[in-house]
Amino acid sequence: MVLNGTIRPIDLSMTKKTSPTMAIESGVLDCVVYAPDETPPLACLAGFPYFVLTVASIQVGHFVFLNNDMGFAGCLLYALTYMCVVALDGLVNPSLGKNVRTLRANGFSDRYTLQMMLFNLLSNVLMTWLVFQKFSGPKAVNATLDLASYSVFTVAAIAANLAMTEVVFYFAHKCLHEVLPHIHLMHHCVFAPTHSSNFIFDPIDFAFELGLPTVALFVTHFGLWQEDHIVLLVSYMFIQTFYALDHSDFLKLYHFHHHTRLDDVYTVYIKYRNPTNTKREAVRKIIKRSTKVA
Repeated sequence: MVLNGTIRPIDLSMTKKTSPTMAIESGVLDCVVYAPDETPPLACLAGFPYFVLTVASIQVGHFVFLNNDMGFAGCLLYALTYMCVVALDGLVNPSLGKNVRTLRANGFSDRYTLQMMLFNLLSNVLMTWLVFQKFSGPKAVNATLDLASYSVFTVAAIAANLAMTEVVFYFAHKCLHEVLPHIHLMHHCVFAPTHSSNFIFDPIDFAFELGLPTVALFVTHFGLWQEDHIVLLVSYMFIQTFYALDHSDFLKLYHFHHHTRLDDVYTVYIKYRNPTNTKREAVRKIIKRSTKVA
């Protein structure tokens, strides 16, 4: 820079853009951020009652809203029900508020977090509607409740599907931790997992972790299992239910501890850890912890 005939170095601090990870102090989710001595208004539902509610809402969606002649209206009812259950989470326990603090510390505004949660929830419900209504139909859904629908082949095919989706999830999850940590960062701002954590994702991350196993089911459905709708539906419903519960603060499955410890257990159904993954795990290196509230 030339000033009064003299050359002075440019102050880089004046030209540097504002960091995208600048901590955010407050937002529209202040209503679910509690002080350490504050009790959520519906704390009486924490634990087992809310766990039952989450399972019931998923199965009502599967067997009632998406298993009738309501068409797309059933999809909308399921989406509305799911949104209510997720919103209730913030009023039942303080976990969502703790995660919001971490999200803010890593530069994710409350508005952005809500937008991503809504987008992921709606895309998931839409995919489920397509599987139930377009790929299968009410007759096939009802057949999943009939034991006569299950042969040795059917059970073996379902088991094979679940084993395959575990492998797909493992490598997709491993890639996110080691190759795409900035994409996975948002989801790992969840150090206190709970039901709402199922939708706190970057959409690309959501496509990796839930989308790729679902695509794998479609591949086997058309390529291996001769379009057996029982195999597809049971495999899909298991994935939808298990993936919804792996963040449960009541069950505290392996994936729950993966979040609280931010470790390198990349599986979802079983606990498997490759020691060589530890050095490659990259999310831990970029994430910022929220400031503890006195």
